[in-house]
Amino acid sequence: MSPTFGRMTSFIRLRLLKVLATDTDDFFHCENSARTVIFAINSAGQIYIGGGPSSAAGLGAIGVAHAVYNFATDGGASCTPALNALIPANALIIGATVNPTTAPLAAGAATVGIGTTAGSSATSILAATAKATLSIDAILNGVPTLAAPVKMSAAGNISLVIATGPLTAGVIEVFVYYVAAQNA
Repeated sequence: MSPTFGRMTSFIRLRLLKVLATDTDDFFHCENSARTVIFAINSAGQIYIGGGPSSAAGLGAIGVAHAVYNFATDGGASCTPALNALIPANALIIGATVNPTTAPLAAGAATVGIGTTAGSSATSILAATAKATLSIDAILNGVPTLAAPVKMSAAGNISLVIATGPLTAGVIEVFVYYVAAQNA
């Protein structure tokens, strides 16, 4: 091994530590040889970059709110899915991914829009989309982006607006990526 390669590998070498349990969170974290935390992931799936949640300055966490619409448990009308996560007030939604794992079906034409129960519009995550577009394992990007984020005015759960006829089948997973404003 060359001296340059050896220095480079020791410079970028990361040491993975065991899962640490505390009273409030379970963290998996990675630190460098100087024992500086590079990133951490808690039991809620939040990723902390630079060692901790956001502060007035510095790096912080990207939260992921996950919801699953399942026709078998949620029915075919507009709803707040039973399996859901709360997006906090003042959160800045910076992205969303929609993945139908079972294609939605309906007797006629149907559309699905995705938003929140409070804090944003009924279609702030995904505009009304025809059921045909939501084919099995289609990956759709949501409306919010880093260039055009959506700010939550109140805390709200992910919700679906089903129009032009009820669904008769389908499973749709929704992932919403956000950062929590600390000084809102």
